[in-house]
Amino acid sequence: MREGNQVGRRKGLLLFRGHRSRVSFLIIILGALTPISNQAASLKLNPQLYLSYNYNSNVYAVDPTQFDPTMVQYLNALVGLETTYKTSHFELGTKGSLGTTYYLDASTNGHIATAKDLGNLGYLRAAAGVWATYTGRILSVDITDDILRTRSLSDLYGPQTDVISEIYLFTDNLAAIQFRYHPSPKTRVLLKYSYEYLLFTKADNDIFTVTVTPVTTGILLPPDSYEHRGFLRGEYDLNPRNTVSLDTQAGERIFLRREVNDVDFPYLDYNFLQGLLGYQHRFNERAEAEISAGGHLRQYFYEESDYPPSFFGGRHGLASGHADINPRNSNPVARASFSYTIPKKIELSLRGEYAASTYGQSIFYDYVSGKLQLKYFLTRKIYAELNGSYNYDAFDLERNVAYRDVWRHDRSDHIYVGQAGLYWDVILKNEEAWLKVGAGYMHQRRDSNIDKEKDYWDPAFFRSLDTDVDHAYAEVSFLPMILVGR
Repeated sequence: MREGNQVGRRKGLLLFRGHRSRVSFLIIILGALTPISNQAASLKLNPQLYLSYNYNSNVYAVDPTQFDPTMVQYLNALVGLETTYKTSHFELGTKGSLGTTYYLDASTNGHIATAKDLGNLGYLRAAAGVWATYTGRILSVDITDDILRTRSLSDLYGPQTDVISEIYLFTDNLAAIQFRYHPSPKTRVLLKYSYEYLLFTKADNDIFTVTVTPVTTGILLPPDSYEHRGFLRGEYDLNPRNTVSLDTQAGERIFLRREVNDVDFPYLDYNFLQGLLGYQHRFNERAEAEISAGGHLRQYFYEESDYPPSFFGGRHGLASGHADINPRNSNPVARASFSYTIPKKIELSLRGEYAASTYGQSIFYDYVSGKLQLKYFLTRKIYAELNGSYNYDAFDLERNVAYRDVWRHDRSDHIYVGQAGLYWDVILKNEEAWLKVGAGYMHQRRDSNIDKEKDYWDPAFFRSLDTDVDHAYAEVSFLPMILVGR
């Protein structure tokens, strides 16, 4: 069952390509639901060893016509271990990895880093997770917890963030519990709750700085935040090929730090409610399509308010000077997807979406997004991947109050991303890749209408939002599997 409105991450190894593991610790409670005697059990161990070379032509994603872009070359090295214990009804697993990013080169046109600088620039990357799953005849339960420390917000939030650069170092923790209920062969219900905590780290070893205003130089961090989110989805099969669905979700995001260089910055907390009606059609065993449409309601507030958050009673704690904000905003939401799969031959996915961003750093926008993902097997062990996406982001100053005195007009961005890669499963056992090598290239481009001095009320604050980023990589991963039991 699809969860809906979940921002995907690029698949791959835990840590470096955005993969999250799942988590759980209520296995003892669930054990009371099913007798475990005479159950076949197995234990699977997956050690991980990963090494990659990376090139980034513009790590801070600046406009090359205004600033000298910072080029970096670096190595990622990772070791990790995943364990999975299974019985007929239970699965319990852990996954952890620890690695480092070591910079080989970092330079702009006016600054070439010294060996000492490069040594200070590297940082520790880590990820950990645990999960537990109980699978019953009509009820299944999953409990998960994931921790990720890296630099790529776009891997975390996809089109929900406007950050393209790898400038911010952060740690993200996402814990969730979900219940999957099957009251009949045609009916399925999913109930889920998740809690996320996002913490940004001040990187005092960054050797390149960015001029943000005429009087501030450095890397200004987004605020730390946490989010509660509840999700409910129901599906009903009209017939073997057609399914209708209804999903709703509600949540709240609170920002914990509002000061930038000791100046109060107007970050707005918010809560939201969203509902979608969906229809899924399975053409055959290889192809299916899904469409959904609905609405999104959001309410902005400051946490310091004495009023309780409520979509019905309202929360009117907007700070003085920002009372002209419309505390409530409603947006239509629409999604469409198509997938076609022939195992070990081709995997094709097309997705389109119109929605409002649900993660903001004092900045919110509506977006239209289209994405293509293609995986084509040249042979049983060699395959190519081709990914492309387009986003149109519209930033309304009615909501983005922090920029009313900065930009003269609403902001709009066109974002283009293209990626191609070639991979070889050198050692393949039981359809599991034990040894894999690959290489790829990605280009990101943002064309914004905020790219000239005349777009700013004060030209001294001028910073073009156009950017071009090239990223190339080569990687090798060793993922042997040890299976104990059935």
